[in-house]
Amino acid sequence: MFMENEDMFMEYFIENFESFLKEPIVDEWYIADFAQKYIKPLECWQAFCILKWFTNYMIDQYNEKFEYEMVEIFRHLKNQTETNECFYSQTQKKRILELYKEEYCQEVVNQVFHKRI
Repeated sequence: MFMENEDMFMEYFIENFESFLKEPIVDEWYIADFAQKYIKPLECWQAFCILKWFTNYMIDQYNEKFEYEMVEIFRHLKNQTETNECFYSQTQKKRILELYKEEYCQEVVNQVFHKRI
């Protein structure tokens, strides 16, 4: 999946992520499997580009049914970037914290926003 063109890998990721949300959960490893297949192969810069996009996606496409999946993918993308460079605005951060209210989701989101590499 090592694509040089930013638009190509963005489309590829979006398509696969949206398919992932539609698939039935078959076991407890479904998020780890997705991350292994679609996030781990990304170069740091690719993960960073997707993370910036995904931050908006988490707000625009919020669905309480997928809170857990969204924050876990958020965490995996942040970890793959291997950078402390800021990828969000304070407005985005505030909105995500308002939307993702489950206790576990709040913990993960706070870890992502405050994690230093």
